[in-house]
Amino acid sequence: LLKYLGVASFDAWREREARLQFRITTGATVSRGARACWVRKGEIDGFNIRTATYDREAFMLALLDVRSMTRQPPDEFRTRMVQLCADAGVAVVFVQELPKSGANGVTRWLTPTKALIQLSLRYRWADHFWFSFFHEAEHVIAGDHRRIYVEYGNGKRDPEEDQADEFAQDILIPRDSWNTFIARYPQGRVSRAAVAKFAEDLGLAPGIVVGRLQHEKVIPPQNLNGLRDRYVWANGGND
Repeated sequence: LLKYLGVASFDAWREREARLQFRITTGATVSRGARACWVRKGEIDGFNIRTATYDREAFMLALLDVRSMTRQPPDEFRTRMVQLCADAGVAVVFVQELPKSGANGVTRWLTPTKALIQLSLRYRWADHFWFSFFHEAEHVIAGDHRRIYVEYGNGKRDPEEDQADEFAQDILIPRDSWNTFIARYPQGRVSRAAVAKFAEDLGLAPGIVVGRLQHEKVIPPQNLNGLRDRYVWANGGND
């Protein structure tokens, strides 16, 4: 276990854990061991991905390409998404959530020139997946090599998390486009056809628009879920 965690002793592991900064959902039961194993699995997988030296401009361009993939199924976008990010110096890995690990994603720097974005499918909804990815991407762009960001959901906020949320929202749905769209429906009576048309105009999966509408309480959480996709782990979680 110590070898897997990459430490010489449990005291060394506890010391390393104490230096990490975590954001935990209020009332959540999180196992430190499960969390550590989940994070470590992503670290190992990340080291196994060959990447170029990190280039901020190249990564920003890669994100625009990745955004265009939200309408594709995972078996079409996954390989291309990983390669685009690797070419910009960012390893992207997918690690299934462990019981009580509770994490949506993690961002860290494996070396001074190689970043890691690790994602689970904790909520399974595709719009959650894409929002989490772009949220983590902003942490990479911010470039703080000292921090490890582990995301748990609706926990205590800080300015860096708010900034990452805003980045994810704006890259997926530009702010001006969003404001113009919702201004047409002051009573929240948004039709399925209107959402589909807006998403098509943006080159975006309609479920992302629905997720944003629900999050901002423009529509109830049970409305228009037929436009949202779910992602599942293939082969019992081995892929």
